[in-house]
Order: sequence, then C-alpha cells, then structure tokens
Amino acid sequence: DSFNNMIDKGRVPFGVYLLDYHNLIYDRLLEGAIDESASYYGRLADGVWVADDYREFAFRIREGAYWHDGKPLTVEDVVFTFETFMEHGSAGIRTALLELDSVKQIGPREVHFKVKEGAEANPMLPISVGLYAILPKHYWAERDLTKTTIEPPLGSGPYRMGDFMLGREVTYGRVEDYWGKDIPVMKGRYNWDRVKYDYFRDE
Repeated sequence: DSFNNMIDKGRVPFGVYLLDYHNLIYDRLLEGAIDESASYYGRLADGVWVADDYREFAFRIREGAYWHDGKPLTVEDVVFTFETFMEHGSAGIRTALLELDSVKQIGPREVHFKVKEGAEANPMLPISVGLYAILPKHYWAERDLTKTTIEPPLGSGPYRMGDFMLGREVTYGRVEDYWGKDIPVMKGRYNWDRVKYDYFRDE
C-alpha cells in the first residue's frame, strides 16, 4: 500500500525494497557475488577505499549512470540518500546506520563516510552502506519523503514500475537502455522482459 521504502508506515511491494534482490528499480553501490559469499563488486561504484581501522571509507561513483528520466545519477544523490536515511529513515535503517557520523562529497565523483567517535570499528559497515538502494534527490525534492505514496517511484535500475493494483499485484518492465547492463557484475542478469508479483490476503 505504499511505494515509499524509507519509512515505517505502509507496506512496500517486492521490487521497491531498499536492500537485496527484492529491489528491481534502484541501483546500489555494491553488488554481492552469488557464488562468493564474502565478495562484493562495484555496481554504481567503480572504486572503493576503506581505512585500515574501518573508521572511514569512500566510494567513487561510476560515470554514465542515469535515472530513468534521463538525469545523471551523481554523488549528490548518494549524499542525499544517506543523510535522509539517518534523519528520516525507518527504525531499522537508522539502527543499521547508527555508527555513521557524516557523509560528504570529496570530489566530482567521490563520497566519504566517517564513523562516530567512540563507535566500535565495524568491517561490515562499508558493505552494509554499499548494499542500500540509492535514491534520486531531484525527485524527492518535490515530495514529502516522510509520508506514504502510491505514485510510482523514479529509479535507475534494470526495471521500472508498470501496472499495479494496490494489495493485489504489481508489474515491472525491463528498461531496454538500462545504463548498467554492460557492467561486468550485471551481465547475464535481469533478462526477463516483465516481472509480476501477485499478492494474496492470506499471509
């Protein structure tokens, strides 16, 4: 009954989740390798730096990424995403990112994350951050991100939302000119032209 995946209110459908393979419409910084459980490769990111003590890390955003409306996906979108998560995100998101102190742009394509003073060093935090969906700043600038919505969201990923009936079904169509289809970690994936989820009253 909602397509806003950031907040506790509402229930979002598969395909709009912030994490994991139930997210079809958004890109993330890293992509897990199915056959290497401890390995992650660049999706939006084409470079990663992690300090020896894990208290700082940075990502370099790949050139050529763009949203489904044609606007480029930038470092500003990454900064907006995590600042929004830290301030307005659901309890689960804020808890997962509790150790983060700051997110800032440090170059044309680079974003820097810093851990809070006194927080335990966590080697998994850069991976956790890298697996969150990146959201479009320009899209949410005109909308209230603290409220539920049934407006189909703007994404950058291999699918975009198509027809839907609240509480019944939702369909996604493959984006033919998806910017990331030739990235090594994306090759051979997301081949279905149409993905449909049906929902039933019985859990």
